[in-house]
Amino acid sequence: MLTASGSSMKAFFIDLLNRFLAAVPVERNIALTILVTFAALIVIIVVIGLLQPKKPKAKAKRRSRYISTKVKQIVWERDHGKCVICGSRVDLEYDHEIPWSKGGSNSENNIRLLCRKCNRAKSAKIE
Repeated sequence: MLTASGSSMKAFFIDLLNRFLAAVPVERNIALTILVTFAALIVIIVVIGLLQPKKPKAKAKRRSRYISTKVKQIVWERDHGKCVICGSRVDLEYDHEIPWSKGGSNSENNIRLLCRKCNRAKSAKIE
């Protein structure tokens, strides 16, 4: 009997109201008050349900470019404090072998020492 169209829904509820009022052996005003109160309670329950805070979606952890002091020490010792490409000991930088932008990690396995010149020449390439 229920359909999605607004006019048939309206007709259904008017018919339901008329049946309720005809079936209740009290004054029509009291019956109408009871029905309106009941409808108001339903609306309040629905609104309260809509106002409940939604559970936040699990956010993906933000990755950080920060390289820990421990990893820096391990890499410095492993690479003997010099650029692994040209051997320079000047203007050294910690470099991601697999670039950060391509999903590389901050572990000692992916970090190496490069001089500024070699690091700029490498850019975001994977060697």
